[in-house]
Amino acid sequence: MTSADAVAVRELARGRAELLLATTPWADLAPRALVLLARPPRDEWAEPLGTPALWVVLDGAEARALPPATRGALLEDGVQALRGSAAEREDVATVLLTADGLGRLLDGVARRSLEARWLVRHGEALHDPLRRYDRAAGAAARLPADGLERATRPLFLRAATMLDTLEALPPQRLRDTALLLIGEAAGAAARLACVLDEGSHPPVEWLLPAARETRLGRRLAAWLDDIAPAVAGDARAARWVAESGSGVLRELVSALRADFAGRDWLLHPLDQALRPGR
Repeated sequence: MTSADAVAVRELARGRAELLLATTPWADLAPRALVLLARPPRDEWAEPLGTPALWVVLDGAEARALPPATRGALLEDGVQALRGSAAEREDVATVLLTADGLGRLLDGVARRSLEARWLVRHGEALHDPLRRYDRAAGAAARLPADGLERATRPLFLRAATMLDTLEALPPQRLRDTALLLIGEAAGAAARLACVLDEGSHPPVEWLLPAARETRLGRRLAAWLDDIAPAVAGDARAARWVAESGSGVLRELVSALRADFAGRDWLLHPLDQALRPGR
């Protein structure tokens, strides 16, 4: 999409947010609610792929004041998609979250939490009278004491396993398995690059362009650039991606060494790959 397309998508989402806050019961909650445009991210390079998404964050007391049909799952799970509202249309998705529910989502280091952390940090507060966004973005930026290792270890082991498998494949078999193996290897390496830079990674829609903006991604730029043609069936690109596995693995190890030198999983990833995570 062009920059004009991106502006149009963001204006559409902004209009939906204004419409929502002008209707009952949301108008009464507007003085305290945070409305975040989570998708697409506000980065200039991020194309507005898929359906734009608004996150509406409320305190628990405010959520309890909602109609029963709306508040049930929201109070139980801390998150619920909003449906059936005059402001909710297919071209913009609206997700309700309690402040506690958002906090729980941002507290972990599993893939869902890492993606949520990234979306919050790269989102845009469209309505924020109490300045809740800054607190949410701060929480999204803070990993637990052992969070970086818990996030990076499985990504590194996944990348190492896939890169080793790819490099060992004979050319005649690479064509049949390129889409899966190359996609898995690239996804793990790209997520690792993003997590090392900011403790989170984007959903798959923006994963490769986000990874290219990182320190590790810049070192892997040529390899990342060949991922798309490789999975699209370009035999030369697929072969080059596969044959570059050992070099890519060395770059991953080098990027991790500052924080995790001496770890068994970094020194012997293929031996560690089948062991349970920490």
